[in-house]
Amino acid sequence: MPFMFPVFLYTLLNSTFVTLRQSGIRWRETFYPLKTLRAGNVR
Repeated sequence: MPFMFPVFLYTLLNSTFVTLRQSGIRWRETFYPLKTLRAGNVR
C-alpha cells in the first residue's frame, strides 16, 4: 500500500506533462486539442 502513492503521483504528473506537451489528448486514435476541450465543443 505505501508504494501506491508514488506510483499514482508519477502517473498523474506524467499524464499532465504529456497532455501539455502535445497541447491535447489522444484518445482512441483521435486527437482532441486542449482549446476545443476547454470550449466544450467535443462530441
